[in-house]
Amino acid sequence: MVFGKVERLIKNRSHDLWLEILCENSSGELGRIGTALGDKEVKIRNIETNILKGNDLLELRLLIILPQNTSPEEIVDIITYIEGVKSVKIE
Repeated sequence: MVFGKVERLIKNRSHDLWLEILCENSSGELGRIGTALGDKEVKIRNIETNILKGNDLLELRLLIILPQNTSPEEIVDIITYIEGVKSVKIE
C-alpha cells in the first residue's frame, strides 16, 4: 500500500521545466506567449530575456510549471504556432 501512495504522489506532481523561445521582438509577442501558457494553466516562475540581431529577435527562457495532465510536447506545439515565434525547445 505504501508504494501506491508514493505512485499517486508522483503522478499528481506538477513539474518545472525551461522553455527556450526565439521570436520576433515585436509589440505584444511576450503577451501572446503568456496568454497561450495561461490558457493551458501553465504558471511562469521565471523569465530571462536577451535581444538579438540588432533588436529584431528576442530570445526568451521561461521556467514554467506544468499542470499535472499537460505534456511538455503539448506546450511546445502550442507556442510554435504563435505568430512571430521562430523556434521553441525544452531545456
